[in-house]
Amino acid sequence: MSKILEFSGLSQEEKTVRFKDKVREKLQSARNWVEWHRNEIVTFTPVVIAGATTVIKVVGRRANLHKQETIKDLYCYDRSLGHYWQLRRPLSNKE
Repeated sequence: MSKILEFSGLSQEEKTVRFKDKVREKLQSARNWVEWHRNEIVTFTPVVIAGATTVIKVVGRRANLHKQETIKDLYCYDRSLGHYWQLRRPLSNKE
């Protein structure tokens, strides 16, 4: 388990030094992990990127569709004037 940094009773400079040391230690640990698992990273990176791209596209489409539906509920298009009018309440099917 990682050690929790305790900053009580230290000056600002000592806190900064401890924090920088901890960050350097974590970066070195990450570098070592990348060196030890280079083949796995090369193998799985294209798969992960393709999956992330697909997820981003699907989420983006759903967000745009949701935005269009909410706009459709808030505004009504008047064909005779060619304008959108903001609605105070949702229209009924009759209207």
